[in-house]
Amino acid sequence: MLQLNIHHLMLKNFPEGEVKSSRSVKTARTQSDRTASAAASLIGINKNQSITPLITPPPTPAPPAATKKQDDSSRQTRQSLYLPAPGEKAPESPPPPRTPTASLYLPAPGEKTPPPNPMLNDSNYRLSSASNTSLASSAAADAAASISDSSVEGDKNPDDFITIPTKKLVFNSPFDYQALTYHVTVKNNSKKWIAYAIKSNAIPRVTAMPPSGILKPGDKQVIGITVQKFVYYDIDASKDRIAFDYLFCPAETKVFTHSLLQGTATRRRKNIKIEYNP
Repeated sequence: MLQLNIHHLMLKNFPEGEVKSSRSVKTARTQSDRTASAAASLIGINKNQSITPLITPPPTPAPPAATKKQDDSSRQTRQSLYLPAPGEKAPESPPPPRTPTASLYLPAPGEKTPPPNPMLNDSNYRLSSASNTSLASSAAADAAASISDSSVEGDKNPDDFITIPTKKLVFNSPFDYQALTYHVTVKNNSKKWIAYAIKSNAIPRVTAMPPSGILKPGDKQVIGITVQKFVYYDIDASKDRIAFDYLFCPAETKVFTHSLLQGTATRRRKNIKIEYNP
């Protein structure tokens, strides 16, 4: 009787619609709990155990590795990148630069001083005093100095021994500041060995280095003609000149000696005038 009164009071205090909604909510909750319990029993999960979601989040990507800066030095090549055409011969790499074995100039500080020029002490490199009078008389003296010998092998081609320049050397002022050097090239244009020596009529003002040598057929030699500093208006330098005395010598001659020029073979001479441009 008491329970019926309580139920009657509850129905009386709540409207009919609210009572029905509360019943439906309770029914929905009860069915949801039953469904969850059945699903847990099927997969063997305890009621108090937490459920891990089946969908896992994507893995965190690893940071990109630091890229090494490209070294462009590998692109720099000593050889040419030119590719030959089919059938064309590949180009050869240029030869390395040639370093002269001896300098024609004064040594740098700390370098070993080269030996003195033999022209300063050897009279065989001096032209005769008659050569200082005039160029015409010197030419006559040079012609008389050459001895003709029928036993000499070879022809008398004047192009056997070539000098570049061929006629004169021109030095430009100032002349009183430092020594000036002019480079002359000599070449053996014959098929025989040639011995030569350079003579000067203005030693020690005008000298050559090297002053003598041996040239094989086809060989060349660069010679430095040096004029020491001087005061142009204090001396008469109008007759300055050098001369190349040369002749054919035996093959395989290693070292030059003045006895080669003092034999019976024909000795020839090429004169080169020295001019000064003040």
